[in-house]
Amino acid sequence: MIAANAAFVTLLLGFVAVVALLGALLARRRLGHVAAGAQELAAAADRLAATLPQTLARVRTQMKDAHSSAQRGLRLLARFDERAAASRSALVARRGELDAMHARLRKAKSNVESIKAGLRMLIRAIELRRTILG
Repeated sequence: MIAANAAFVTLLLGFVAVVALLGALLARRRLGHVAAGAQELAAAADRLAATLPQTLARVRTQMKDAHSSAQRGLRLLARFDERAAASRSALVARRGELDAMHARLRKAKSNVESIKAGLRMLIRAIELRRTILG
């Protein structure tokens, strides 16, 4: 019985050894791909490290330009606000003048209407006198 068990254990250990060998071969193959990818990544990092200072300097310059443009825009907006306030006060003053003119025009129109009515009455009176005096 020990001989039968020994053959079974040997067979089982042989199978485990073959599976372990296959696992090791697959792991080695996978690690070879990972190592190649890691080498490519390291080469890309080296290329990036070589160009990084120039890129950072260019970005810094662009940020300074953007900052100065933003400052200029803010100054323009502040001046626009001042102009808008001045224009608004001028328009309010002009509106008051226009309202006064409008009131005078209404009064002048009513005066013209009164004069026209008076003239119509005068023309009727003259016509009436002609018809009466003949």
